Amino acid sequence: MIFMSENIIDIANEIMDGAIDFHIHAYPDITARIQDMVEVALDAKKYNMKALVFKDHNTMTSDRCYFVNKMVPEVKCIGSITLNYSIGGFNPIAVEIAAKMGAKVVWMPSIDAAWTIHQVYVENKAKWIRPMIRIKNPKEGLSIFKEGFNGSSIRPEVKEVLSVIKQYEMVLDILHISPKERKVLVDLAKEYGIEKIVLTHPNCELGYADIDEQKELAKKGVYMDYSFLPLLPFFDRQSPEVVATMIKDVGYEKSLLCTDLGQTINPPPVEGYKLFILHLLASGIPKEWLLHITHYNPANLLDL
Repeated sequence: MIFMSENIIDIANEIMDGAIDFHIHAYPDITARIQDMVEVALDAKKYNMKALVFKDHNTMTSDRCYFVNKMVPEVKCIGSITLNYSIGGFNPIAVEIAAKMGAKVVWMPSIDAAWTIHQVYVENKAKWIRPMIRIKNPKEGLSIFKEGFNGSSIRPEVKEVLSVIKQYEMVLDILHISPKERKVLVDLAKEYGIEKIVLTHPNCELGYADIDEQKELAKKGVYMDYSFLPLLPFFDRQSPEVVATMIKDVGYEKSLLCTDLGQTINPPPVEGYKLFILHLLASGIPKEWLLHITHYNPANLLDL
């Protein structure tokens, strides 16, 4: 256990220097956010962070990253695209345009995913996200299967999206789809030669993956991107030691960290990232592991 007397703050600051947050929300957005992208980048600059990956549930972020990078060149702002209905769902043309605009991460459907809708409106989980879920019937949501998240027939447009991801060497993030979909999609992505695959917030009630699934996916090369959001009081109130145990079980070689912050009721993303590091240090995760998790792993995925 590391205590304040052992300079835990200094250790956290050292880890922040060169760190990468793999999942942030910020203005411009149709959802209220605590900061805009420039403000987040300026905060990251204070700690000499290396890069920030921005996500928007409704569109790509690579276009706006162009301007943030001009305004705060010291911190690399990285764009992404989320495959919800607002961009046409599994739309290979939109993915290719985002790639040509500089996007490096492709997120599976989130607020429009059939599995998310099922979790929120059928299983009654993650009530905090209900205001963002515009569809209430899982049958109307997006799935990689023609028959819905319990199906088996892959939609042809999903395969087209995978082709684009491979062509542009993008990162495939499989969050918010069901465990069955995740397994099938990873195996299919491997057939397409895709090696950069991530499962974001497997520690969150929304899209949760138990440790057996995490370890199985990690063996296939998938990185687990643990999120700070579930630890916060308005969300899952998860103990940091739960995440620490997951990291120990999966291995630091296949672990990442993100905040998933930007909500107005939470700390700003950069401060949240530092708090996450402090919690994990206090939970017994070694500094050397955290440097690998926050520096080497994400930089390798993002070609930085």
